[in-house]
Parts: sequence; structure tokens; C-alpha cells
Amino acid sequence: MTSPLLAALLALQPDPARTQVQVVVAPLPPAAPPAALPRRTSALLRPVTALARLVLASSRAKKLALGLLARSPALHARALAIMFPASPLIDLDPVPLDPALAANLSPRARLAARRLQLRAAPPAVPTARPRLAFVSPLPPERTGIADYAAQLLPALMDHFDITLIVQQETVDLPPALATLPLQNAAWLRTHASDIDQILYQIGNSEFHSHMFALLRDHPGVVVLHDFFLGNVMAYRQMRNDPPGAWTGALFHSHGYPALRAYQQAANRTALFKVYPCNLAVLEQASAVIHHSSHAAVLARAWYGQDATRNWHSVPLPRAAPPCIDRTAARAALGIAGDVFLVCSFGYITPNKLGERLLAAWLASQLHASRRCLLVLVGANQDSPFGTHIARLVDAAQGSVRIAGWCDDTAYRQYLQAADLGVQLRTSAQGETSAAVLDCMNYGLATIVNANGSMADLPVDTVLRLPDAFDDAALTGALERLYRDDVGRFDLGRRAARLLEAEYRPEHGAARYAGALRQAREPQPQGAPVRQLLVDSGGDPADLAALLASADVRVELVRLVLEDGQWRLRYARQQAAALLGLAWAVADDPPADLAHGDILYCPNATAATSAAGQAGLWAQLRARGLVLAFGWPDAGADLVAWRDAASAAAYNSGC
Repeated sequence: MTSPLLAALLALQPDPARTQVQVVVAPLPPAAPPAALPRRTSALLRPVTALARLVLASSRAKKLALGLLARSPALHARALAIMFPASPLIDLDPVPLDPALAANLSPRARLAARRLQLRAAPPAVPTARPRLAFVSPLPPERTGIADYAAQLLPALMDHFDITLIVQQETVDLPPALATLPLQNAAWLRTHASDIDQILYQIGNSEFHSHMFALLRDHPGVVVLHDFFLGNVMAYRQMRNDPPGAWTGALFHSHGYPALRAYQQAANRTALFKVYPCNLAVLEQASAVIHHSSHAAVLARAWYGQDATRNWHSVPLPRAAPPCIDRTAARAALGIAGDVFLVCSFGYITPNKLGERLLAAWLASQLHASRRCLLVLVGANQDSPFGTHIARLVDAAQGSVRIAGWCDDTAYRQYLQAADLGVQLRTSAQGETSAAVLDCMNYGLATIVNANGSMADLPVDTVLRLPDAFDDAALTGALERLYRDDVGRFDLGRRAARLLEAEYRPEHGAARYAGALRQAREPQPQGAPVRQLLVDSGGDPADLAALLASADVRVELVRLVLEDGQWRLRYARQQAAALLGLAWAVADDPPADLAHGDILYCPNATAATSAAGQAGLWAQLRARGLVLAFGWPDAGADLVAWRDAASAAAYNSGC
């Protein structure tokens, strides 16, 4: 619950008539080098992280290691606990593109300056179409975003001269894309000035781990396939690339309350699904393209109403399917023509509710029939959950099978061969299910639940269960569509018509072109997350209560006199001590200040008075900060309080 003090502070707004936003500030000394981890933790982590980096660098070693861990839930949990210790190493200060900028701009002002430079830079050589760097995984990488890119690119070529930027050993492109230049991230760093715009396809998997440093140094338009990015940040941290990637993103995006939740959690990896850890990506994007209203709702819920100011909605494109030959597809898959085939597509993960589907199937009359088959078309996890799913499939005695990962040909054969699709979700994180759209695209009647983006699908194009459905409802839906051939056919036909009308790649490419064109024009950007900066000289209990608030980003700061100038630095070691947090990062980096931030000084001191007389408060007001001072208690230094308040020229007291 928001305290009266916090509510009063958050109600303060900058006065447009008296403020002027400046992006260039006085040079600040560099932060101290990161503090070392506690000796015991560091000694343990060094060999473990080194081994993890070697394992993750080899797909064969990674598969072997995960297979071993999957057989032992206790060992699996222990390995994760070692990789995410209670004393997190936190990577907070991205390396800037230009060292000269780093000396004169705060990180948030630096991002704004890069965006302006990006828009203002004229093309080196005039071209009929803008030159676009398309940063994405591509086939044969085992990710739906690679397939998505291959479907979108032919239509996008009508609007842009495209260079593909990949970080993979092999690329397998269809003939329509064979003429596109293929480069890597190092090439883009060298030739960024030759490109008009960069388009990043970012998702929550290891296939995107190299993109974050590239986006930091070369901002561009981000296609945000997953709003939550905890998994890919954790992958970067486990590879030590950089150290503290996930815990740094956790703190940067969500502050002290998230760090306290991390330290107190029995299962720290469960927080991957609690906190998005994506604020740096949203700050660095010149615009964001998303595929569902659910992602925009999440952005506003986490970061405020202005968070989606430069967002553009583009439905997930699906190319028209080839001529559907059910008989040939079944023959290729070895499935008899009289079998009633139910398919669920995609990786078998807990959030896909495969365990619930298996329970509903086993309770249905379909399981009892020898002519019904359920196929999970996707790779099972190398984890204790995956082992559990495999045992349930074995218990189904042949009425259920796992197809495993399928290449594009086999995947489409299952879409053609199936009679019914089932695509379920829980705890959606802003992603859009490509699999459910694939089912609809092939005219396949599909059962979904109203979770995340699937809640927006028209009710006459899918059989939509409530988000929190029970197993009996799913069993009833399976049996209903099994018996009703006409209703099942009509449902699939309406779904295919919707995809034809709104989801074709040419429609998406035109929207992409509009969003990219708008991103190059001057426009209001999504506001940075507002900070409440609290002077560290207040009462410890009050400071701890403010720091623990999840209503706003609260940072403890302290005044320092350096080289004859008063400045603000974060007081993070003091904040961590107040909250009882372990901390493995350097204390007191320069405070990152932006228009709309609030500076609250609970008590007037000689330092606040001296800083005000030296002009610091006037400088901060000119940059658009709101200044507030606590009302003095009886016996306080009224002279110091009066001098500080007068120097700040403030017009409100809390």
C-alpha cells in the first residue's frame, strides 16, 4: 500500500514554465570498479561459471549435461542455485558507444542523443529504398522466430534493401531470399553508418543473446516477440557474457524490491517468470513493434502509461499454406487415414499446460478409442519436468506420442494431417503463439484458453475455454469436436478466412514499413521510468520503507563535493544495508538523472544548504527534476533548512 508520504511525492510534477530539459551535463568521475564477491562465493563460482561457459558453447556438451540433470530434480535445482547465488554480481553500467559521450551524458540522456543522431544521419548514398539491417535468427535454428523471419522477409523486400545479420554457423534460406546479403554482428558494428535503420527481432531464448550489446551500441527498432526476457538474460549470465547479466537487468528494471525478492526466494529461477527484466531494451529501442495488445498492457502495467508511446502493433504474419494434401501428409508421417489425429504444437514446457492436456485426454473417450491419437509436435525439455511428461506419455499406452523437434517439412505435414489442434497457455508473458495461428492458417479447428494474446482471438474462429479452465471442460471440448464433424469443419474454415484477411506477410510488411518510417521522424519517445531519489541523511526506518516500495523506482542518493563541485551519487551499499541485502557491486556510481525525476531531502543539512548555494538545486530544476524538502521538526537547524529551501526555489513541502 502506498504511504501518504510516497503518494504526496509521486503527485509532484515538473513545472513546464520554469524548467528546461538539458541533455548535456558536467563530466562525472567514473564509478569505482566492481567490488569482489565474498571469498567463499567467488572461489565456488569461478570454476563453475568457467565450466558452464564451456558446456554452453558446445551444443553436444550442453545436451549431454542437461540430459544428466534432467534425471535428478535435486541435482538440477542445485546446479541452478550455484549459478544464481544469494550474493548476486550485478552488471549495471553498459559500455557506451562513444567514450566522449560517456563523460558528458547520463546513460538515459546518452540513449536519447543516440536516437537523435540515428534519425538525423542522412544516407551515405541516396537509394530508392531504405537500407535495412535485419537482425534475427534464421532457419535452420530451432526457434519459431527464425521461421517467422523467413515468412516475413519476401514481402519486406518490396520496401527495403535488406542485409541479414546473423550469429549462427549455417543459414538455410528459401530461394526467394537467396539474393540477400548475409553478414554478422561484427560487420554491422563496422558498417552501421552505411545502414539507414536496424531492425532487431528479440525473443526470450539463447538465439538472441548476442543482440543486447549490439542494440546498446547501435539502437534500432525492436520487434518484441516476448515481453519477458528473463530466460535469455539468465543464459547470458550463465555464460558470463556479461557477468551479472540477469541480476543486473533485474535491478535496472525493477529496483530494490526485486533484489530483495531474489535474495529471499527459495527458487530464484522462478523469478524469470515474475519480472520482465526488459527495461534496457525498451529504453534503447527507437520504436517497438509488438504482435498483441497483451504486450502493450504489460508494458503500461510495469512502466507507466507513457511506456508504449512509440509502440506499433503488427499482427504476426503467416504465409498462405501450400495446397493441403491430407492423404500424402499422413502417408509421410505413417498415420492411417481413419485415425482421428489431435496435435499440440511447440516446445513442451510447463507454460504450455501439456500435463493438463494429457490429464484431459486420458479422461476422455478419445483415449479409450483405438482410432484416436494425440501427438505433441515439439521437443521435450531436458529437465525434471520433461522427464515427468515422458513418463505420462508412456502411461498412455500408445494413444499419445511425442514427435520431438520437427523440421519445417514435418511440421507442415502434421498441420495438414491433423483433425484438431489444442494450444494452451498459462502465465502468458506478452508473446503471441505462432502455433495457434499456424493451426488456424491450415483451417484446423483449434481449442485454446483465454490466456494472453489468445484471449483476443474471435470466438467464432476457435473454441475458447476460460483462462482458468478445469480438466473436465477440456475433456468436454475434445469430445465435442471429435463427435461434431460439421462444426469442426466450419470452425476451421472461419479461422482460415481470418488469417487470409488480416495476417498475410504483405499486410505485415506494409505495417512494418510505416512503423520504421515513423521511427526515423522526430517524435515523442516513451518516457524513462521515473525515479524517486531520496537523500541518504533521513531516518533509517523511513528510508527503508521508501526503498521497499514497488510503486516507483526509489534510489538512495548522497551529496558529494568533488573537485569543488557538488554532485549526487547513488548510495547503493547503504540502501542494501538498510534492506538487509547481499550486494556484490561497487557503491555510489553517479546518479542518472532525467526530466520528471523527484529529489526528496527528508532533512536539511549543512550539505544540502551548501549544495543549494553553489547552484546545484537550480541546475537540477533546470533539467526538469522536481525538488522537495521535508518539513523541519522541532529543534531542527532552521537556518540550514531555510537556506536549502530558498536555494532550491521550491514550491511544495512534504
